[in-house]
Amino acid sequence: LLLAALRTGVYAEHVQRLCTAYAAKCQATLDALEEFLGDYQPGRTHWTRPAGGLYVWLTLPEEIDTGRDGPLFSRAIQEGMLYVPGAFCFGPDPARTAPRNTIRLSYGVAGPADIREGIRRLATAVRAVAGA
Repeated sequence: LLLAALRTGVYAEHVQRLCTAYAAKCQATLDALEEFLGDYQPGRTHWTRPAGGLYVWLTLPEEIDTGRDGPLFSRAIQEGMLYVPGAFCFGPDPARTAPRNTIRLSYGVAGPADIREGIRRLATAVRAVAGA
């Protein structure tokens, strides 16, 4: 079956459809971050602009603890938004401490409208815990 999909071009067509769909979701994430967090502490709040994959890496000011036990995580859940704390994305390394102010945002499952709403809710939580 796989050989037939490769030979007929069905697999390549599927990959192209996925790339197009994920590119749109990535752009929705970037647009929402700009809309809702673009003015939040410029220079201290920034995010990656991935060329592929399923994630945007968000960095917030150092005083905002994004960890599982930090105030932002529970506030984001109260807002109806769940994220992966960036510290979970680092392996153990005795030479370095994983940053506690980062978030891995996935855009793999949700559609553009839901992504925008999720980022809006995250921005609400960020501003609430920072007192902004």
